[in-house]
Amino acid sequence: MIDETQIVTYQIEPQTPKEVRYSIFNRINTGALKLNAQEIRQALNQKGIAVQFLKQQCETPEFQRVVNISSDRMLDRELALRFFAFHLLPLDDSFKSLPSFLDRAMEVIDQQTAISPELETLVAKFSYALKLSEWLLGPNHKFCKAIIGEGKKSLNRSLFEVLTVCLSQMENTSHFTERHQQEFKCRLVAMLENKQSVFSQAILQGTNSKRAVVDRFTEMNKLINDIENMA
Repeated sequence: MIDETQIVTYQIEPQTPKEVRYSIFNRINTGALKLNAQEIRQALNQKGIAVQFLKQQCETPEFQRVVNISSDRMLDRELALRFFAFHLLPLDDSFKSLPSFLDRAMEVIDQQTAISPELETLVAKFSYALKLSEWLLGPNHKFCKAIIGEGKKSLNRSLFEVLTVCLSQMENTSHFTERHQQEFKCRLVAMLENKQSVFSQAILQGTNSKRAVVDRFTEMNKLINDIENMA
């Protein structure tokens, strides 16, 4: 009988560090449908604007048009979070792994009760980066291997992250011509086709490590710098 059963409970105090809560949530997350990392972030950050803010970014016309993925398991929210994380947090010695980096970024956004001027600026940059990716790579690239003509493949999160963040930092593209567009796409395709290239390795293998993150951002920034300096 349940009234004769001893039940052990553990109370998590409000001051319990977030990383401890993530750890506990992960250890007990063994049900029929195991929650993924972004679903856990959504569950643990409910006080501020984070959940609704990311939802809004994924419902914009440009996100829907360029990315166009299901929100069933919060993959779209994770993609948006990746963009804002690399603008809100430094990639320094505090970076341990990409998942923990995203955990911290979610908390930073959720500490706000309204969209700050900084976030408003980043929202505009996000929109700009999505539109620019569409112009540079074509309307059906979907941040996947379809870019190199291998048909429809699943979206690559690392490719989405590095492209949107780096493109958003381009100061001025008003001088870009069709030649710039063709050169960018041609060189990116070459980087993706070469499975041994630093860039290809960084978006396909061990993608959550700091080394992979640094490598893919370094390579993408080199490419963009070359395109911007074209005569």
